Amino acid sequence: MLSYIYTDAVKNLSRENAFHTLRCANKYGLPLLGAICTNFILNQISIDSCLDLLDMAVRIGEGAPSVLEKCLPD
Repeated sequence: MLSYIYTDAVKNLSRENAFHTLRCANKYGLPLLGAICTNFILNQISIDSCLDLLDMAVRIGEGAPSVLEKCLPD
C-alpha cells in the first residue's frame, strides 16, 4: 500500500496479499487501489481457485459480494 501511495503503481499482488491490500485500501480511503485489488481478485477466479478465493473473501470480509457474484451461479 505504501508503494502505491508514493508511486501510483501496484506491484507484487498475489492471492494472499490482494485481500489484505484491499482491506487497507478501504480503511484508508484509497478507492483506486481498492478497485485494482478487486479486479485482480476477480481475474484470479477459476474453477480451481474459486473456493479458496471465496474462503479468503469471507474470512477477511473484503470483496465478498463481488467474489460471491462471480463464484456462485444464479
